[in-house]
Parts: sequence; structure tokens; C-alpha cells
Amino acid sequence: MVKKMKKIIILFLINGSLFAETVFQGVVLNASRDSVGVENIPVHLQVFLKGALTPSELNEVKSGTDGFYRFTVEPQDSANYIASVDFDGVRYYSRMVSGYNLLFSEQHKIVVYDSSHNAAGVTTTMHHVFIEHSGRGALFRETRIMNNPGSFAVTGAVKMPGGREATFRFSLPAGAQEFTPLSEMFGNDLVGENGFVYDLGIALPGHRHIVYSWAHNWRKDRMRIVFNIDYPTRNLNFFISDPRMIIFSDDLQDYGDFVIRGSQFRRYGAEELKAGQKIEFRLKNAGSPQDSPAVTILAAFVLLSAGLIVYVTREKNGRKNKKNDPH
Repeated sequence: MVKKMKKIIILFLINGSLFAETVFQGVVLNASRDSVGVENIPVHLQVFLKGALTPSELNEVKSGTDGFYRFTVEPQDSANYIASVDFDGVRYYSRMVSGYNLLFSEQHKIVVYDSSHNAAGVTTTMHHVFIEHSGRGALFRETRIMNNPGSFAVTGAVKMPGGREATFRFSLPAGAQEFTPLSEMFGNDLVGENGFVYDLGIALPGHRHIVYSWAHNWRKDRMRIVFNIDYPTRNLNFFISDPRMIIFSDDLQDYGDFVIRGSQFRRYGAEELKAGQKIEFRLKNAGSPQDSPAVTILAAFVLLSAGLIVYVTREKNGRKNKKNDPH
């Protein structure tokens, strides 16, 4: 009953725009060092006002003993608050909190990691490639789950043309075009340049999800695709749902039919691949959209009908000629 009355009073204060001062407080912890508190690091408090696309800086304090930090705030019910720190070249954030929830006392942790510029221990746990018929060619949608098993955040492990740094680099097959990034957490994490896909994001300990697509045109209803294995890969699978497309490869095993969320695919794959390996296959277009069964049947029907019309017309003309022949 007492807790319920407390919430009612707080709601009354918010809706009545009688804003009491409260605190946004928490602790900065280094998970690479047994979650020890990070002292004397600048902590920024930012606010997302209603309708704003970017945050506004409210205040800055330095963390104290054991990484503790504290801000005094006059909360707005339509705003969201978040704290951030820049640590070892990476920006880390607390959980975002609404103005209403800010009135309830809570510790807002900011977990940081030491950074590493070496991705040697990173592996690809899963690499799925979905292939779709696009008429003039095929569309390839790649989904990877990268695993960082260490206790460090991996960043800047790859040098890009022009001097920029990326975390990962993935090779695109020759002839790939129309690269489209599909997994962007904060801004443009994936960039396609000169036959490669660069991941500009941060690989925290654990898993990172990478998704992008590209297209490839048919050449006489065929295409040759070569995948370069850039990181040790536990599982690589190709999925095709369109019966018009067939894969031929000595590097892939045909696992037969495979059902995903009620949809049936033909699955081809390989396991335990080493970095530097190549997977090659030929993709054949067994029938263009114009050659689909329904269209083929319709075309056959039209040709048969035309033949019957010609035959009937000739028969009629033949009968007329016989009738009009005086002999």
C-alpha cells in the first residue's frame, strides 16, 4: 500500500510538472580486470528530448572511488537519459532511462573493456548464405555470427585504404555488386570497398552479428562463385528455396531439404574451415522466370490452340474447294 501511494505521488509530481531533484548515479566497471571500478574517468550525462534525433550534453563529472559517479537531475517525463564514457578508444554507455524511472533509486552500470587490435582469436561460429533468384541473376544474403572468446574489445585490427581502421574484413566474391549492409547497430558499421566488406564496429567479448547482401548476374544461365574463408569457420551453409537454381560443387556437401520457419530450402554446407581456404561452386539457372511451369503450360496451350485453328481452317477450306469443284 505504501509503495503504491509512493508511485501515485511521483506520477502526480511528474504530470503536474513539479519536478523534484533526483540523482542519476552508477559505477564504471572494467570487465577485463575482474570488474574493478575505473576511477578518475570523465562520465558524460546526456538527454534525448522528445522528438530529438541526437542527445544533448547535460553535465560531466569524474568517477570517484571504486568508479562511482553521481549526477543531480531535474527529470522531465518525456525525456530519456543516458551516461557514457570514452575508454581505451571506445565509447561505452549505461542503460537508457526515462524521466519517470529516473525518480526511482537505481545504480546505472557502465561496463568497459580493455581494447585489443588483434583479431587472431576471433572465429566465425555460424555463416549462413541465403540465395534467391532475382531474374537477371541471384541475390546473396550473408549472415555471420563472429565470436570473440577473449576478455578484450577488438577494434582497429584491419587497415583500410586511405588510413582508416576496421575491426573485421570479409572478402566479396569476384563479380559481386550492389553491396547492401543490413546490420547496423550505431551508424554505418559496414562499408563495402574494393571487393571487401569492412566492419567499423566494435567486437566486444562474446558474439557479434554481421548481415549484408550482394548480387551477381547470370552468364549464360550460370555463375561461378568463390568464397574466401577470412576467419576460422565452424559452420558454413548455403540455402536455396527456388527449384530453378542448382549448386554443383566438390567443396560442399548436399544435405538435402531443410525447413526454416515453415519454408523449405535445399541446404549445402561445409564444416571446420580454416582461414585462407576457398569454397568454390557453380550455380546453374535451370529455368528463367519465363520458363516457369505455369508459363510453359500456357505457351504450350497457345501453340496447340494455334495449330488446331490452322488445321480446322484448312479442313474448312478443303471442304469448300471440293464443294465448288464442278468435277
